[in-house]
Amino acid sequence: MKQHTTKDYDICLPYQLKPGQILYEDLNIDNRRLLSKGHMLTDGIITILKNRNVRDIKIEKAIPAGHSVNTRLDIDQQIEMELQQLEKMLASPFTPIQAEQELGQDIELDFSFWNMLDHDFLNVLGKLSSEKRYGKALNNSEDIQILKELFAVFLESTEIYNYLSELKSHDETSYLHAIDVFTLGTLFALSEGVSNIKEVALGYLLHDIGKTSIPSSLLNKVELLEHNEFATIQEHVLLGYERLCQDGFEYIAHYAKSHHERIDGSGYPEKLMGDEISLELQILQMIDVYSAMTMDRPYKEAISSVAAIEKLFKQTTQFDLHLIYRLIDFLGIYPENAIVLLSDGNQAIVEKVNPLHPLLPMIKILQTNEQLTMPTDLSLSIKRILTFYIATAEELFVKFSDFLINNDSHSMIGYYNKLKEHYSKKEWFTHIYLPVFHIYRVIEKNNIVSEKQLNDMKNQLHALLENTLKQFRQENHLNEKVVILFAGEKPKSVVRIFEGLLHSSRLYPFITQNQQPKATIEKVISICKAKQVIVVGGTFKYTLSPDIDYYHLSEQQLEILLSRYMYTDIEQFKLPHELNRYYKSGGDLNEIMKMPPITEINFFDTLD
Repeated sequence: MKQHTTKDYDICLPYQLKPGQILYEDLNIDNRRLLSKGHMLTDGIITILKNRNVRDIKIEKAIPAGHSVNTRLDIDQQIEMELQQLEKMLASPFTPIQAEQELGQDIELDFSFWNMLDHDFLNVLGKLSSEKRYGKALNNSEDIQILKELFAVFLESTEIYNYLSELKSHDETSYLHAIDVFTLGTLFALSEGVSNIKEVALGYLLHDIGKTSIPSSLLNKVELLEHNEFATIQEHVLLGYERLCQDGFEYIAHYAKSHHERIDGSGYPEKLMGDEISLELQILQMIDVYSAMTMDRPYKEAISSVAAIEKLFKQTTQFDLHLIYRLIDFLGIYPENAIVLLSDGNQAIVEKVNPLHPLLPMIKILQTNEQLTMPTDLSLSIKRILTFYIATAEELFVKFSDFLINNDSHSMIGYYNKLKEHYSKKEWFTHIYLPVFHIYRVIEKNNIVSEKQLNDMKNQLHALLENTLKQFRQENHLNEKVVILFAGEKPKSVVRIFEGLLHSSRLYPFITQNQQPKATIEKVISICKAKQVIVVGGTFKYTLSPDIDYYHLSEQQLEILLSRYMYTDIEQFKLPHELNRYYKSGGDLNEIMKMPPITEINFFDTLD
């Protein structure tokens, strides 16, 4: 192992580093300080340096005598050490000042700092500030120190301490969101040159204090909110404003009142517009939305940072476009289809982003069409975003279907979720599932891919269908029931798509096999209180009650029927009425259907 040395330091590669070593000088990457001189290395830091392939790291030969082990520790080590200190203090009858003396003078500890730990700020920050949400926002250890100092100063106030204690006990999610908005919003405001940062940071921290007056059961309701329930939650902005004013915080009360305003006047409670909203408030409004979208809530799962940024772009009437661009550069997380300027002066388009590692996207250099993934050593980096293009539904469908065919589940799911946002739930089957089923049939008939690839595609399609149908079943369980009897061991994709269209037509299809005992089928019909039975495929040997309307289609006939509804508005047709041509009177479904002859051609072949 070759290692260059000088009188005072060693020059090392990442794999040569060891925990406990001290940086001899500032470590800079892409003209930005990553670690400061005197910083002690930990396992976590060394892993980051290895991943980024940082080279020529100057390390002190030995820890100087008297060097404090508490010098600029990274956030993970601070969390661990400081929580251990807190445990010791809580386990003893000593006051914080006595605890400081007991623990030794190497630990800088005062009462406000003890309060900060009591609110586990660093622990919460460690949970919230992953790279996939914060990007590069917390790369600078000095920024963490700024946040800690602000938080400690705020908690010297009994009122602020009580505010946060109350918010945390009332609704943990709202407390985490408050810390998140304070952290990200304060750092972004600093990057925007906001001068009155202490006042702004406190306003961000307490922006949702009005939620302590809203029942937590309503804040965390999983089901869709009723109109009056949503109106009650909206009251938190004025409740927070009034409380802050009453308690002597009128200078920041406008952050509580106006964080749901929007520059196009669509917000509440005063429908402010444009210049009526300060930069500090616009930052809060945007960070508030970004935080809400990227954090798990009891009633919804978090979305990726990239997906959240794309949603902000779709709301450019509500948020300033240039401010969105600056937020993107601040985070270093660039959405797909963004045109960016690289550190070497070239321009590129972001082609693919891994939500787990959004700082290293796949790009295509526009001048050469060369595709590459951004290097971990940051020898090439993105300087800034130039413009962003929102893909159309048609373009998203092409990407979705391509990744489905190529069995790239991760990318396929990403585009599938984006595609769904372009349509209402009632259109998912007519605009997504029927078209992709068309592609599947064409591929199957023409042997375009291997049998394994075709099976993988079919299985993924089935999985998507089943997950979507679960949502419909949960939401539509009170609708009129229709029994569908299918042939075979399990329903085929075309039957599942048919089920989805019936759900979209305000019916609830209950699907079961047709080769069951007559008593079982009659029991199903009775339990469902169904007035219609639809048989798909095969034969049906029973004669059931004449009070039931019976329909019988072959699988091919069902495909022909469904073909008429591809890319159509579900409200423009009455699927139950269309079934009348397959109606069987008298309850004898075993007789031959009197229908026009059907040519032996797959219906999808006519749709190209």
